[in-house]
Amino acid sequence: MWEYDLETLAFLEVNHAAVEKYGYTREEFLKMTLKDIRPSEDLTRLQDNVAQGRLDLQPHGAQRHALKDGRIIDVEITSNGLMYHGRKAALMVVQDITDRKRAGEELIIANKELVIQNEEKEKRAAELIIANKELLFQNEEKEKRAAELIIANKELVVPKRREGKAGGRINHRQ
Repeated sequence: MWEYDLETLAFLEVNHAAVEKYGYTREEFLKMTLKDIRPSEDLTRLQDNVAQGRLDLQPHGAQRHALKDGRIIDVEITSNGLMYHGRKAALMVVQDITDRKRAGEELIIANKELVIQNEEKEKRAAELIIANKELLFQNEEKEKRAAELIIANKELVVPKRREGKAGGRINHRQ
């Protein structure tokens, strides 16, 4: 959390949490402006934001800040206009959302991968259903052919009755 001058964007006060998070000493912060903790490509957005003025308790959404060691973090900012020693200033509450944002991005990527995997599995399942139907059809055809062969085989195997002297019985002694 810090306070900064709305005209010069200079830091007027910083708390211990800001010193710890950003890596600057309190004295270093007090020699800096908001421009010093923003990536150079984000300065236009900062200037546009400042030009809008400050309302009482105003959320600013997600922004990027640069730490002393050069790392870029994602933050959510809420500010509130106030007077500081007779100067127009703003109190800013800054929350690091880097991990939350990255986790959200990873979740989106994981969900996309799961959708792709699911589509591939559905495609494979459809292929297996078609192959299974083909095998069932082939089995039915083979069962019909097997039944036909069994019938044909019975006709060949069953001996014809020979009429003998024993009145219709087979005479094995002849």
